[in-house]
Amino acid sequence: MSHYSPLRDPRIYRDLLYLIVQFILGTLYFSILVAGYSLGLSLLILIIGLPILRLTNRAAAILATLDRRMNAAWFSPDGLAELETFDLQAAWQASRRGGLAGAGYLLGRFTLGITAINVVGLLLPFLLIEILLNLAGVRTGMLTANLQRALALALAGVEGAPAADFDEVEKPKRKRGELLDLEMEMDDEDGEGYILTDDGEIAKVKRR
Repeated sequence: MSHYSPLRDPRIYRDLLYLIVQFILGTLYFSILVAGYSLGLSLLILIIGLPILRLTNRAAAILATLDRRMNAAWFSPDGLAELETFDLQAAWQASRRGGLAGAGYLLGRFTLGITAINVVGLLLPFLLIEILLNLAGVRTGMLTANLQRALALALAGVEGAPAADFDEVEKPKRKRGELLDLEMEMDDEDGEGYILTDDGEIAKVKRR
C-alpha cells in the first residue's frame, strides 16, 4: 500500500490556481469600475457622461452575477454545465437594477483578491516543504493544503462543499479479473468468503 502523493493530487493545484485567479479578476473588476466611473463623472457636464455611468452600473451588475456563478462552478462537479446556463441576455435585463450593489460586490472581490495573493505568497513555501516531506515519507497531514482549501472555499462563498482530506493513504488498484477471482474464493474451513461490493471494495462475509 503506497502513501499519499501530493504531487498527484489535483485539488492542491486547483485551490492554488483559484486564489491566483481571484487576484487577477479582482484587479480587472477594479480597473473597469475606476475607468467607467472616472470617465462618466468627468463627462457628466456633457450629455455623454450619464450614459457612461449607466453602462458602467449595468456592467457591474452583470460581472457580479457572472462572478458568483463562476465561484460556485469552480468547486462544483458540474461546473461547466453551470456556466453554460448563464444567460447574458437575461443578465442584461436584470442589470437595470442593482448596479451600485454589483459595484460594491466587485470592489469587495478586489480586496479579497489582494488578500488571496498575499496569503498564497506566505503559504507557498510551506506548501512546497510539506510536499517534499510527504514525498520523503514524513506524514505531515498536509496542513498547508487544508488551510489553502479552507481559504479558497471561504473566498468562493461555497456552502456545504466537501472538506478536503489531503493525507489519505492511496488504495492499491486491482484488475477486474483479480477481484472476480477473489470474490469466488471461499474458505471451506470457517465458512467465510469474499465478495466485491458495489463500491468496489473487498468484503469478508459468512458463507451460508
